[in-house]
Amino acid sequence: LYTDKKLEEFSQKIERSIPKESSDTVNIHKGALQIEKEYDSLKKCLILFIPDSGVNEIEEHIEDIKSASASGELVDAMMSKSRLILHIQQLRRLSKFSTEVIF
Repeated sequence: LYTDKKLEEFSQKIERSIPKESSDTVNIHKGALQIEKEYDSLKKCLILFIPDSGVNEIEEHIEDIKSASASGELVDAMMSKSRLILHIQQLRRLSKFSTEVIF
């Protein structure tokens, strides 16, 4: 439950930092830096509850956003952001307790 809540908050902060209608790669890069800073504070918690591969993939997506926005590639930056959001949604699904698993 705790992991799900933290990932949900992180996902919302990503959306606020890089809105869907963003078209300026400089602002996207600034948003990516904010996301990275937020992730650094959240990382300690995630390492305890999420497999290393899941944590590493979050870091890769953040780096992809930063790299694409720094080189002025708007479409690639937004695609990387979408992949990050999708990965977080997947981690949230995996972190929930499900009765389907038991039965």
